[in-house]
Amino acid sequence: MQRLVFALELKDMPTPDQVKALRDGKLAFGLVRLPAFYAGVTTRLALDLFFM
Repeated sequence: MQRLVFALELKDMPTPDQVKALRDGKLAFGLVRLPAFYAGVTTRLALDLFFM
C-alpha cells in the first residue's frame, strides 16, 4: 500500500488578494470566511464550527 504524502505552505493573504490570485491561476485554492460572492470564483464549505 502506497502512502500519499504532500505538504501545504500557508500564508496570510487578504481575501481580495486571494480572489485575484485564484482568478489569475496563481492559487489552486484559498480559505475565506463565508459568505463570499466573487464572480468567477466557486466557494464550498470546508469547515463549520459552532461556538456558544
